[in-house]
Amino acid sequence: MDKKVLFGVLDWGIGHATRSIALVNKQIADGNSVTIASSGKALEFLKNYYPNILFIELGGLNLTYAKHFHYFNWWRISYKVWGQYYSDRRFVKSHENEYDIIISDSRYGFFSKVTESHFITHQLNIIPPGGFGLFSPVLNLVSRKILQSYKRIIVPDKFGEKSLAGKLSQTNKSLKIHYVEYLSRFYNINACEDIKYKHYDVLIILSGPEPSRSYLEQKLVNLMTKLRMKSLILGGFTQKSLFTKNPYADYQAHLPDIEFASAVVSIPYIIARAGYSTILDLAVLNRMALLIPTPHQSEQQYLADYLDKKHFFRTLSEDELLKCESLPLLSRHIFI
Repeated sequence: MDKKVLFGVLDWGIGHATRSIALVNKQIADGNSVTIASSGKALEFLKNYYPNILFIELGGLNLTYAKHFHYFNWWRISYKVWGQYYSDRRFVKSHENEYDIIISDSRYGFFSKVTESHFITHQLNIIPPGGFGLFSPVLNLVSRKILQSYKRIIVPDKFGEKSLAGKLSQTNKSLKIHYVEYLSRFYNINACEDIKYKHYDVLIILSGPEPSRSYLEQKLVNLMTKLRMKSLILGGFTQKSLFTKNPYADYQAHLPDIEFASAVVSIPYIIARAGYSTILDLAVLNRMALLIPTPHQSEQQYLADYLDKKHFFRTLSEDELLKCESLPLLSRHIFI
């Protein structure tokens, strides 16, 4: 019997939306009827990806990452996250009897006590930003308490030495965890090199909230101009570029999956944010990249450092990037 599935997706950029595609496709292939609930850029992206699916617009986080860290910013973000938690709880309670399965990608309050609920995350252990490490035990205790409300925790990673998320995803706590390896919309795509991308020296994959996304774009375009390297910028579904006429930077808001994958395997050098969904996509396509973590985002800073030490990827901070006279050498492929 076909089931009705409610799929909630976090709107922190489009990374949660892109990695959810593989699981949404699985539900559709199983003959289930899927309704997607999200907001912001994630909702916009998924509406374009699935023109025939029913969507529900939820309240969004509308997060921004300032150029300079301030403790107030972390408290402000925490306040918004808790506000979304209670808003999602109210929404699910009013609709839970309409669905057979509820799936949440990182929307913590998107569960039901009467309808089978599943949660997608790579952060079984949450790392607070610098200065808030004292709150880590309490934060993770609260997180695990919430996760116990779900029937199953779906972790897009491998357990053990080949983990891409490191200590973020590895735990022995009493949770019903199911590791599904590297979850990516590119998993079943046979990407081939395309001659139309061969004249580019660098592929730049931008993602994440403003204004940090635009700050990085500006720095990278300036760097490409200084190094006289031709780049293709994928803007993370942001329609407007800061440098639409720069001779060293061509801009695309986004590309269809097969074109995106072809660009990744064709262009010799890749620079990207250290967002976990981007890392998953690059790993599935077997491409190494230079990762630039979003400043003051502790998860990305940990991932970039961890993967650099594992020699899976390389990393530089934004400040180190500004001082570059040449790009660090990279292997073309990842050896995992």
